[in-house]
Amino acid sequence: MGRVPEQARLEEIALPKILLDLYTEGFNGAVTLSRDKVGKRFLFQNGIPVFAESTLTSESLGVQLMDSGKLSRLDYSKVVTYVGRNGCKEGKALLDLKLIDAKGLFLALKDQIRLRIVECFSWPYGEFIIDSREAPPNDTQHFRVDVYQLLQRGLEAHWGPERILTDLTPHLNLYPSPTKRLATVRERLMSDGAVESFLDALDGSSTFFRAVQLAYTPRAMAAAWILDASGALEFSETPKRANPVEGTGEPVEPEVEIVFSGARGDRASISANTDTSSKDAADEEKIARTQRLTNEIESRYARLGDMNHYECLGVESDADAAEIKRVYLFAAKQYHPDALARSGVVDEVKRRASSVFVEIGVAYGVLSNPAKRADYDTSLASPDA
Repeated sequence: MGRVPEQARLEEIALPKILLDLYTEGFNGAVTLSRDKVGKRFLFQNGIPVFAESTLTSESLGVQLMDSGKLSRLDYSKVVTYVGRNGCKEGKALLDLKLIDAKGLFLALKDQIRLRIVECFSWPYGEFIIDSREAPPNDTQHFRVDVYQLLQRGLEAHWGPERILTDLTPHLNLYPSPTKRLATVRERLMSDGAVESFLDALDGSSTFFRAVQLAYTPRAMAAAWILDASGALEFSETPKRANPVEGTGEPVEPEVEIVFSGARGDRASISANTDTSSKDAADEEKIARTQRLTNEIESRYARLGDMNHYECLGVESDADAAEIKRVYLFAAKQYHPDALARSGVVDEVKRRASSVFVEIGVAYGVLSNPAKRADYDTSLASPDA
């Protein structure tokens, strides 16, 4: 194996990163995922999942077809009886009972691989084992699943915007432009209006954060993660193009206002204010705001190593989910690199604010998840914590 270790925990290396690296390396072999009493095994060919097994009865082929409305409960009972009597697989039972045709079975088995992997994106913890010595059996029919669409489905279903933004943070204040790989990845992604708007903004003229603001749907946020992680973008510290100030030839970016709104994690939208008529009168207040912001960033940065997740967010340990989310959105707005771009703080403070923003995202990722929060509270209460 190359970049991916043969065995590790999913808390250390996230599943989408594993899948993307296996695809990049053209991996052949088996990957086993396990959590508590759940186990899954996937076979890969040239980096693409082609076969899947699961211990979850809810992921059986019959249940899958019943959940999608393609099989009635009565017909499912017939399948279970047939399998028990003849000792065959559900696929054969479905064919023999004429409840599905060969093409329908092929598509269902292919979809089963996707569903079994996508469900693992929701796991808060677990471990994986990679075995390059194990190859698919010769008599195994391969059901190839598009890796980019698989990643997109998993991310949009189980990763919120805050978790994706945490991964994107190192590049958010840089200027993205396409690499040769972008065209290949783009044509394979599932699209919607937000995906297209986001992709059109990747021309090097504005920061990555501004482009991400156009990715206001879960599908588009997933696309942003994939392009960033797959090397489909290259980043520069300066824009490739900019609109000049009339009569000066100097580039300028409009004043940015960031507004958090919407469902599923609250997206950030941007509006630009190019009215400069009242700026002179506000200079003194702006300087005062800049100094207050600088002092707060410096204070938080100095305490990063000593704060627990509650202190990092600035909430009490008994804060409810709504309060945690409200405080996170305010902090993200205040400390986000692009929100600081026109604030007047110096570059060193911006870099420290970026570190603060990352820690805020990590803290929110734990405290906003009931299971993770419970485990974290237990660790805080432990004498060894």
